[in-house]
Amino acid sequence: MLCGLVTHAYLARVLGPGNYGILGFAVSVVSYFGILASLGTDMWGARTIARQDREINTVTADIVSLRLVLSLVSLVLLVFLISVWRETSTVNAVILIQAASLFIAALTLDFSFQGLERLGVAARRQMISAVTALLGILVFMQYDGSVITAAIVFQAAAFVAALYAVVIFRRTVAVLPFRINVTAWKNILRVSVPFAVTGIVNAIYFSIDVVIIGLVLSKEDVGLYVAAGRVLALGLSVAGIFTTAFMPVLSRLVAERESRREASLHLARSVLFTGGLIASVGFLLASEIIHLLFGAGFAGAEETLRLLMVNLAAAYVLVVYHLQLMSWNHERAQMVIMIAGATMNVVLNLIFIPLFGIEAAAATTLASTLFVIVLAYIILARHGDERHGLVIVQNAILFGVAAWGGYKVLAAAGHAVEAPAIRFLVFGTLLTLLYGTIGWGLRIIRPAEISRYLTRDQN
Repeated sequence: MLCGLVTHAYLARVLGPGNYGILGFAVSVVSYFGILASLGTDMWGARTIARQDREINTVTADIVSLRLVLSLVSLVLLVFLISVWRETSTVNAVILIQAASLFIAALTLDFSFQGLERLGVAARRQMISAVTALLGILVFMQYDGSVITAAIVFQAAAFVAALYAVVIFRRTVAVLPFRINVTAWKNILRVSVPFAVTGIVNAIYFSIDVVIIGLVLSKEDVGLYVAAGRVLALGLSVAGIFTTAFMPVLSRLVAERESRREASLHLARSVLFTGGLIASVGFLLASEIIHLLFGAGFAGAEETLRLLMVNLAAAYVLVVYHLQLMSWNHERAQMVIMIAGATMNVVLNLIFIPLFGIEAAAATTLASTLFVIVLAYIILARHGDERHGLVIVQNAILFGVAAWGGYKVLAAAGHAVEAPAIRFLVFGTLLTLLYGTIGWGLRIIRPAEISRYLTRDQN
């Protein structure tokens, strides 16, 4: 996570808002075709392997071969899109380079290791990708500081990391043959459709604002929004640690009511507390974060980042609800919920982005997140599943108090500390310690009970 942040911080300074916006725009466009290339097979595969419904090598081989075929179809459609729309040659070139991610994602076996609860392999793959990208950007951008070079480096790093996971799978789990099994593909597509639709809707939900900004505003605006979004993505990536650890556990305990209730409670406590802490620091120190990471040229992203940090706190509630819906066989209801949220998000973005700019994109994302939370709460209530109302209220109050108290402290401090790095270090450390102490003292967070889930790894 930190390597990725450093990589993009350095890259944004080298490219500037305009070219950095081109890269972000290309990633967002290709992400939609990436969903077609996977069609929800990641979540279905992890859940199937966790429940030991089929042999691991069979599930994995069928998924990989299906995704390679779907990636080819996606590439054809992407090339057709590029041929009919009006964008610059640089934008089209970056999109075509980014299209390599369709095939690289097909070979990425995180779903298999997640189902096996071998979380260390997936973590090492991500580390290899991040470190390779960082080294590549630092080296090659010295010689040719173009956005095209940056796009090539990212795809090369992802390919190296994917190959690592394939090698580990073949050595420690099973062989991975390329299988053309149309019957198996049909069965996978039939059961993974809800996951696929949810994935499409998630992409619309989380990245349609970037596409709309790129189409109706400027690539510089895209760059500013992507910079703020990069900080949001870093904050959300922490939630991925918990979802990766808890998804196989909740899936396995689907029929054991009391055990799954206990596990989901630990999930909610850890995720909501962590989200509130990250969001409060990001909200209060948005100016320092933007200045430190991306430089003065990205100062226009500060207010957007503050809005996205409020959204981050709410999004962590959604992380808990979504994981429960997927793990407990409510994926069709989740699909409907996300369609409703994405529809609302698109409509609001189309209305308000042309009028109010990138801040409107962040505000509409927050409104859509709150709307989806309400819908997910209703679905879980209908099934008698855990909603964690008390945990949500506790963390909302803690977040509000931290934001209010932190604002007062920063206002009182004024310009006593001028340097952004020192301000971030001093006030960030102080807020983290106070937030953690209060949460631990009031038993809002219980590290000892949660650590056993995060340290599960059957390597």
